[in-house]
Amino acid sequence: MSKTVRLPGPRLPWTTKLGYSAGNLSLGLMMNSLGFYLLLFYTDVIGLEGKLVGIALATGRLWDAFTDPAMGLLSDRTRSRFGRRRPYLLFGGPLFAAAFALLWLAPSGQSQLTAFVFLVLAQLLFTTMQTVVTVPYGALGAELTPDYHERNSVMAYQQVALMIGGVVGACMINLASLAGAWLNPTILFATPVDALGAFLSADAYGFGNGMGFRATALAMTPFLAGAYIITALATRENPAYQRRSSTPAFKAMLTTFKNRPFRLFIAAFLIATTAGQIGVFMFPYLVVHWLHVPQFMLPGTLLYTMTIILSIPLWRIIGCRFEKKTCYNMGLAWNTAVGLLFLVMVSPERPGSILVWAVMVGIGTAPGLLFPPSMLADIIDTDELESGLRREGSFMGVHSFVMKSATALGALWVGPGLDFAGYVPQADVQSDQTLLIMRLMYVLPCTTNLLVILVMARFPLTSKVMMEVRRAIDGKASLDATE
Repeated sequence: MSKTVRLPGPRLPWTTKLGYSAGNLSLGLMMNSLGFYLLLFYTDVIGLEGKLVGIALATGRLWDAFTDPAMGLLSDRTRSRFGRRRPYLLFGGPLFAAAFALLWLAPSGQSQLTAFVFLVLAQLLFTTMQTVVTVPYGALGAELTPDYHERNSVMAYQQVALMIGGVVGACMINLASLAGAWLNPTILFATPVDALGAFLSADAYGFGNGMGFRATALAMTPFLAGAYIITALATRENPAYQRRSSTPAFKAMLTTFKNRPFRLFIAAFLIATTAGQIGVFMFPYLVVHWLHVPQFMLPGTLLYTMTIILSIPLWRIIGCRFEKKTCYNMGLAWNTAVGLLFLVMVSPERPGSILVWAVMVGIGTAPGLLFPPSMLADIIDTDELESGLRREGSFMGVHSFVMKSATALGALWVGPGLDFAGYVPQADVQSDQTLLIMRLMYVLPCTTNLLVILVMARFPLTSKVMMEVRRAIDGKASLDATE
């Protein structure tokens, strides 16, 4: 494990880092609530077959094959008084939030075809708006600072915000339970303790006709929109980066794959993110239908998230001593071992063990959130050295597409997999065979982390390499300024 070389560079004000991270607060809330509960909502509340839910969710991701790279290029070529990235956060954020709410407004009691068509159309709208907002958002983060280690600091703020938003998203079943109880005229809260009980119970109040989920999604919308507006107002873009590219759109996307570090990064990211997304989809099914402790979703998620938040400063310190790829691989190796431990550690006889296990997973998840965005920013610098252009948008477009493709692959694994396992929606008891298959569906994908470790071992961008790249870029800029 080679130690890093310290690269001198400017430091960003903490207010800029905090303002930038606000966007991820919104994203974490949306993605965790959708990841944990949307599939469950459509199978158990709307009554849509698991394989149809999987196909509908995957359809939106196929659309991303066109929209993500195109949005990246559009963002790179945008010229406005607000910059290249911030206009999309300012004006697209509210539409993104509204599209999130629409996903939860599917009417109950409809035919399979009607529910399927609604989900497909709502998912297409949501993924389109997600592209419009998150691709420029990611590109903005990559260009906030050129410093190798300061990028880790920016990403630490960003990922902590993602985790905080994720906690709220993971609590959606609790919030839906509370909202459903409030909206039910037969239920009266005599004391605040009664309301707290409804929140903590995470029981059927949120299900039934889905009223609690719908009310919760609508109530969240203004806050989700406001977070991206805060990011747009709290950050500034470097006007020197606004150099126009004449590269045709399709060629601009393809040229990103000429970058060898990017090819290695994207391959590893696709495999690792797909495995992680499968876990997100499957976790609530196991907690509700195998362990029978839906009330553990909240404390489990809180422990998991707080462990990540508390671990990020530690991993930042480790990242100053060792290379980013080394730290990333440490986390992957840890979570592979912890994932396999799930099969023998967690059981219905010891439901509390899921809380201990959540802490263990959080330790290994932190480097997977902290280092990849920082590594991608380094990749973009190597492209600037080769092309003379700042193409954060093009790289973020491909990166975003791969991330969403991982979600689609996860949905295609879990949705049809539940049908294959014999899962019966809303049944109090699932068969032993069904529960065994569900556990294997949850655990086995984590073994693909070993392949990711092998790929990332070949990643060539170290602190020493990036110091040379940065000096070469600054030297070119100085030469251009004198001409």
